[in-house]
Amino acid sequence: MVKRLIAVILVAFAVFSCTIPAAAAYEPTTFEVTAKAAMLVSLDNGDVLYSKNPDERVYPASLTKIMTAVVAIENIDDLENTVMTTSQHAIDVLYGTDSSVFGLKPGEQLSAKDMLYVMLIHSANESANVIAEHIAGSIDAFVALMNKKAEELGMTNTHYMNPHGLHDENHYTTAADMYKLVSYAMKLPLFMEICTCASYTVPPTNMNSSSRTIASTNLLMLPSSGYYYEYAAGIKTGYTDPAGRCLISTASKDGYSYLSIVMGCPVKDASGKMIRDDMTLTANLFKWAFSNFKYRRIISTTDPISEIKIENAWDTDYVQLFAQQDCYAIIPTDADISTITTKISLTADSISAPVQQGDILGNCEFYLAEEKIAEVPLIAGSSVDRSIVLYVLSGIKDISALAWFRAIVIIILVLILLIITLRTIQRSRQRQAQRLARQRERQREQQRQRQQEQARRRRY
Repeated sequence: MVKRLIAVILVAFAVFSCTIPAAAAYEPTTFEVTAKAAMLVSLDNGDVLYSKNPDERVYPASLTKIMTAVVAIENIDDLENTVMTTSQHAIDVLYGTDSSVFGLKPGEQLSAKDMLYVMLIHSANESANVIAEHIAGSIDAFVALMNKKAEELGMTNTHYMNPHGLHDENHYTTAADMYKLVSYAMKLPLFMEICTCASYTVPPTNMNSSSRTIASTNLLMLPSSGYYYEYAAGIKTGYTDPAGRCLISTASKDGYSYLSIVMGCPVKDASGKMIRDDMTLTANLFKWAFSNFKYRRIISTTDPISEIKIENAWDTDYVQLFAQQDCYAIIPTDADISTITTKISLTADSISAPVQQGDILGNCEFYLAEEKIAEVPLIAGSSVDRSIVLYVLSGIKDISALAWFRAIVIIILVLILLIITLRTIQRSRQRQAQRLARQRERQREQQRQRQQEQARRRRY
């Protein structure tokens, strides 16, 4: 089951077939969600089936150790052969806290792998301190690494003060941030292998000649607990009085896998009796999901969804748009797919050729009962070549519509008109000068003729 769950997780956090909404509006009706904050998420495609106060700050208690494990796994190359030594300080700082411990002695050595098992399965606080001191030299320095990792993961409402989760007012998180963390942790080597163990035998150490067997604090995994749920696996429990009961767990059944996060569950009922609502609520959420939801295909890549107008193409005016991938969503079993509606957003009212098949040209959102259940990019269903003639004509048309172009054209026309006017004036003046020259020439000719006539008369 562990190998199957890990395979499911790796697939789930690879490339999903379509993007899913942050939360859905489904509400269980047969039981009360008593947690202060909760989430139920499909590990098959990331759909959020249920959420309650996902962004409200809550105390994580020992769920903190998930981050401690993440930092440890990423900072130790060889978990099998790296030896960690328990310091007196790692034990002393827990004095008087009445917290969960394994019973390590000062100087006792365990491999990093065994120390992680002790911390995650038994929820031993001194093992978290030993891990912190080994990696960073001090608990405070390790906490700085934890907060740095939280920032890297986008856990914007999380702050750590210690590696184990004992209460501190400045040690807080949210269900949404825990989802980011556990989603990341589940992909790390060894993490899920450890967390899904119902029990583990710690081998003898340099200070203890006997092996010791520890059981998971997740009672859903223990057949004798009274809370056993056969489909549950991992991940981590947490408890302090201010934090209440906390549990992050997974469950797989009939090809479906879910992740549950419940935080701030009540510790006592109305009569003051100690209760384990974290276990009961988690099991109820899993049963609700398995009984009421199915994984359904919303749209296929072969189904045209919309079309977009295309410019500068000779043979077509529109290109059909299809889903980039088959799009699936987990929806209520009795839901009528024919009632699903779409909201389409295109990158533009029209596009210019060329277009390549597969180009993303829009987005389609899918709604069931007015709630978004999925979305998928829209891509061109075919390639369209550009018509050079139409492209050039379009370019001319586009340029002619620009104000600066019109201004330049006007200036050029004015200059042409001015040149024509100047040339007209110049030619007019030239013609006038020519007329005057001819007139003067005629006058001179007439004067010569008169002079010649007068001279002839004098001779006679």
